[in-house]
Amino acid sequence: MPISFSDVSFVIQGPVFRNIDGEDLTLKALNSIKRFCPGAEIILSTWRGQNTDGLPFDQLVVSEDPGAFKDRNGEPINMNRQLISTQAGIAKVKRLYAVKFRADFLLSDCNFIKELPPTPESPDAFFKRKIRMTNLFVQNPQKMPFLFHLSDLIQFGLSEDIKNFWNIPLYVREEILNLDSSRETEFGTYLGGSDLRLRNEQALPIGFLNKVGRGFRFENPNQMTLEMFGFFEKFLTSNFDVIDWNESGLIFPKRMMDSFLETVFTRDELLEIESTPEKSEARFQKAIFNKRYKSLFNRAYLFHLKKEIVFRYPSTVKFFSGIKRWQRLFFGKKLRQAETARALLANRQKDLR
Repeated sequence: MPISFSDVSFVIQGPVFRNIDGEDLTLKALNSIKRFCPGAEIILSTWRGQNTDGLPFDQLVVSEDPGAFKDRNGEPINMNRQLISTQAGIAKVKRLYAVKFRADFLLSDCNFIKELPPTPESPDAFFKRKIRMTNLFVQNPQKMPFLFHLSDLIQFGLSEDIKNFWNIPLYVREEILNLDSSRETEFGTYLGGSDLRLRNEQALPIGFLNKVGRGFRFENPNQMTLEMFGFFEKFLTSNFDVIDWNESGLIFPKRMMDSFLETVFTRDELLEIESTPEKSEARFQKAIFNKRYKSLFNRAYLFHLKKEIVFRYPSTVKFFSGIKRWQRLFFGKKLRQAETARALLANRQKDLR
């Protein structure tokens, strides 16, 4: 049975984007919702001082910006920002369904909003219905060794499930950062010299699992045991409906297409872990092998290694800019994949005009 848009609330959280390369992205985002999901409620949850003039929302929620944690390389950790603006927005939702959305995304259709699969009868299922998300950036740990690395970009679910998932305590600095300055970075962490315990994308699911008594303590984002790996696969397949970003009807910012599309779960890979739980240990062994021995051949690892070298030795910037042309020789197929994705999104955006 089709879902009525009158039962749906969009919660657009975070900063607004009013003048990005001359474009009012947030106005376009809200107009795309009104065009493709007529009757849906729009709740804009943002920070005090943001320019919201002329935006077509139904409710405005304003919060104080808590700021970000920073790791030792100066990288911002925005999880508490996302938690505060999302929690404040979803608290206003009275309708049956909720969409967690960003102010720099566009819709090209509303295929994302359709009937949600039920969760299985399992102790590893925590919601009434599965929460839908795209595979950007649901990392496959066999290709990029992060567990519980889910997409927090856009999510659709029963309002009570979305509220349950997002209503977790704010993080304190010690929970996000490993403050032991003597700790050596483990080879294969893919994050260079970062002192992160969790990446932004891991913080929400881990915070939720801590809330329900099923969490793990991470020393670094690549921490992986057989127990953690097996539970991650069950948690993912029991609670989330992951669809391909290319079939979602969403237009993502171009910068996201520069990321490592080759490391996210594909539909076939998700079907495999759901249909062959008995092979979980073999997948774990492959993930460990790839983490330990294939790092130097992985584009993502080399990217983070370069960041670490430049941070420690700023004079190497010129050296790395000089070898950019060699990237296409070694990673040509993967770079072309990103270029194709950007071109596809650009064409969809043109079709909206």
